[in-house]
Amino acid sequence: MDGNIDDVLTRLAEVPGDTPIDMLNLMRLVPETGKASFAAYSKAVAPLIGKAGGKQLYSGRYNKALMGDGDWQVVAIVRYPSKQAFLDMVNSEAYQAIYHHRRDAIEAAELHAVLPFTR
Repeated sequence: MDGNIDDVLTRLAEVPGDTPIDMLNLMRLVPETGKASFAAYSKAVAPLIGKAGGKQLYSGRYNKALMGDGDWQVVAIVRYPSKQAFLDMVNSEAYQAIYHHRRDAIEAAELHAVLPFTR
């Protein structure tokens, strides 16, 4: 995972409940080599997301910030059945074996945990 993993885990532990959770990914790729590495990561991570009970809801090319200071290239939203499912996936040996593709692809990233409104 990008950033300080301890900070990510601490912040995720603060997310309430065990409900489905959407992970909003904002990414800027490494110039020249990032596209190929990100394609390899996307292909390798898709079955792991499925095995975790997750589903990619959206991915697309970032265009322009209309409010704020965004400077991204890729946007993706992935839904997991729980934060534990996400944690189990990123801590798995299978994910660790492919993580180098993500590390090689991404120059900068933000990861946001998004919860559904309660009804």
